[in-house]
Amino acid sequence: MIDNAAAERRITIGFTGSATYDLLPGITRTLAEDFPELRLGLKGEMLTPAQVDALRSGKIDIGLLRPPVHADDVAVHLVRTEPLIAVLPAAHRLAQNDAVRLAELRDDPFVAYPSHFTSVVHDAVEEACGEAGFAPRTAVEVAETATLVAFVAGGLGVALVPASAQRLQIAGAVYRPLAGNTREVELALAVRADDPDPAREKVVHRIYRLIGGPRPVRS
Repeated sequence: MIDNAAAERRITIGFTGSATYDLLPGITRTLAEDFPELRLGLKGEMLTPAQVDALRSGKIDIGLLRPPVHADDVAVHLVRTEPLIAVLPAAHRLAQNDAVRLAELRDDPFVAYPSHFTSVVHDAVEEACGEAGFAPRTAVEVAETATLVAFVAGGLGVALVPASAQRLQIAGAVYRPLAGNTREVELALAVRADDPDPAREKVVHRIYRLIGGPRPVRS
């Protein structure tokens, strides 16, 4: 239980793209059951820079985001890692394969996360393609995972996303693992550092019990 005074304030949680679809439903359900007196706010599809700004300004109290975070006033705790996977149009020549080699996508246009501001997944995709021997040819950039997958379903290109994004099922798009891929992205929980908040800490520890963590963030 959260004491009455703490329950008077709202706890707002921000979620990065794929975590919006993978984790938000379970976290919402669990917190509503365990802390019925809690006023809970949720903000989905927030990239890491936006979450850091929102933590600093007090617009969110907890962030589920992609490290790295270069901010001394934000405490970051790793909860899991996950591989990148391919998203293909259902009619794609490789859509019937059990797995896809990234080099096989070198001639395909890519639907990508934004390059004009920091996107951890965008950088991971660029690095993975570089390791496969090519630079991806970007057809369109979008910030929201749902829009990215919808554009793939519409035939605008292929994409790489964190594995958790496959919880988002959109007709016309298929997900396939990348054969031989070792590129992973991290998911972390972030809060304002040196800002004790009993209500927030109860919520944080319940989230850890649900999804795992904390673990050391790799440097």
